[in-house]
Amino acid sequence: MVLSSTTLTRSSKETADAYLSRVTHLHLQRKKIKFIEHLDQCTNLKVLYLYENQIDEIKNLSFSNILSYVYLQSNNITEIPSLNLPNLKKLYLDENEIKEVSGLQDCSMLEELHIAKQRLPTFVPLEFQFESLTKLSKTLLVLDISGNGITILSQFQILFNLKKFLCQDNNVINLGEVENVILHLQRLEEANFYNNPCCKQAKYRDIAIGASPDTFVMLDNIPVPKHQQIAIRGLMIHRRNLGAVSKFLTSQVDHHDNNNNNNNNNNNNKQSNNNNSTDAMVVVGTNE
Repeated sequence: MVLSSTTLTRSSKETADAYLSRVTHLHLQRKKIKFIEHLDQCTNLKVLYLYENQIDEIKNLSFSNILSYVYLQSNNITEIPSLNLPNLKKLYLDENEIKEVSGLQDCSMLEELHIAKQRLPTFVPLEFQFESLTKLSKTLLVLDISGNGITILSQFQILFNLKKFLCQDNNVINLGEVENVILHLQRLEEANFYNNPCCKQAKYRDIAIGASPDTFVMLDNIPVPKHQQIAIRGLMIHRRNLGAVSKFLTSQVDHHDNNNNNNNNNNNNKQSNNNNSTDAMVVVGTNE
């Protein structure tokens, strides 16, 4: 099966082992495969297509040190083992039965993680191991967690290089969760929160755009024109000046103010309530 699953031209005098050692792409999708096996000779493999099979366990992937793209969506996988794939860049695990995202701490080059629509029991959200998220914080650029019953987004705010965050069809109720995560993702270009309960709240789009960084261009598959972003930010600043600050932003300001107070004890005794309000406005403004 492996020999017939690549488009690489084989010399008539070439042995099977020599041929497989040159293979860089394997197309093993939709072949009713149950186990990942017999790939040891593919030492130069970069791309492995194994989607829409019957695989229930991720194993035997350490045969190639340069494996970069793995497509395992639409299988029966229930967990992610510890993966020692130092050159893995894209991992597709959509539509499996994974309960917790873990085992990725050694994937030091991972840029895209697609783990949407896990087949889990109702009201059981997909969970994320903090260690794996921490290890991915410097490299991950794209995260797709849509359709997983997720309610809390603050765990993703450490992914400070994230450019694309797909979170539609979850169960995020608190609009502050959206505002919070966008404020922390200062390289974010695109986000999708469509069909979360919080999206039905008034001013959802304004609050999301008002918290976004300069790089932000797309929200819920709708472009965010630069002039619109600037106008909404101006409106948000005006509302803050009038004291109409959201509950989340107030807590953020208080947090920053407390840090400033600890660092500037000598000056704090001289500050009035009005100065504290001005400081709050300046702190929030740094996210614009």
